[in-house]
Amino acid sequence: TRSELLKLIATASLENEGRLNLSGVRLAGLDLGGLDLGGCVLDRADLRNAIVRGTNFAGSSLKKANLTGIKSDRDTNFKGCSLSGAILKGLRFTGVDWSGQQLSGCDLSFANLEGTNLEDTKLRGAVLIETNLSRCDLSRADLWGATLTGANLKDALLNDVVAEEITAPDCDMDRISIERGRLRGACLKNARLRSADLAEVDMSGVDLSGADLSSLPGQDQKTYLGKAILRGANLTGVCLDGANMTLADLSSANLTGAKMQDVRLWGAVLEEATLTDADMRRCELGKSLGTEVTNFKRANLTGADLRAAKNAGADFEGATMTGCKREL
Repeated sequence: TRSELLKLIATASLENEGRLNLSGVRLAGLDLGGLDLGGCVLDRADLRNAIVRGTNFAGSSLKKANLTGIKSDRDTNFKGCSLSGAILKGLRFTGVDWSGQQLSGCDLSFANLEGTNLEDTKLRGAVLIETNLSRCDLSRADLWGATLTGANLKDALLNDVVAEEITAPDCDMDRISIERGRLRGACLKNARLRSADLAEVDMSGVDLSGADLSSLPGQDQKTYLGKAILRGANLTGVCLDGANMTLADLSSANLTGAKMQDVRLWGAVLEEATLTDADMRRCELGKSLGTEVTNFKRANLTGADLRAAKNAGADFEGATMTGCKREL
């Protein structure tokens, strides 16, 4: 009971730093609303379904604690907590400030974090399956190796994020901004990144097979991949219709069967890329601000469709163009 917890707090031992040690305590289902547990050590504590509205956990250690189903509100304070390895499945915690939190290895599956500030947050290896991260600010967050299968990242901000080796198939990233982000080796199969801002993002070796990077209907903002790095990426069957890929690096990328109608490829590098059966009708080839022309050197364009392409400068030296449809 709550009264028993208060007695426990009064008699609990202190750590060397003077922190109250409540490691492993069982608080499942209890009403902890309004309590001050700031600075406590609650590692491995059982807080399942506890009521923590207005509870202060600031500066506490909740490593590997189980917080599944807790009932929180905007006044619940987790600022400066260490939640490494904690279980937070189904958490409802929207529109709050979790910037700088240590959440590496956490399980936040099915949680609703819509509009939460997660700037500079550590989420390495975190599990975010079907988590709602729409409108979140994850700028400079560390998501290396995280699992985001089916997660909702609509309208989220991930500028300068570290998201290498993430697993995020079927993820919804419409209108996301990942400027200068690092997504090397990420799995984004069948993901939706329509009208996304991916300027200068490093997606070397990424798996975007079957993904949709077209522009949303009625949206002025087209998918932008200016100066993006997609070297060696798997883009088979991807939809890039209408995208701006000025100065993008797609060397050695696999774009077999890609939909690339009306794509702007000014100054883009597609050297040794595979574009077999790609639909590139009305794409724009040429220079951008005095750069080199669109580079298709040694690319495989077998069966590609380049009809009505606007060619203001392209280099096809050594390219394979068997069965290529073109009106250049």
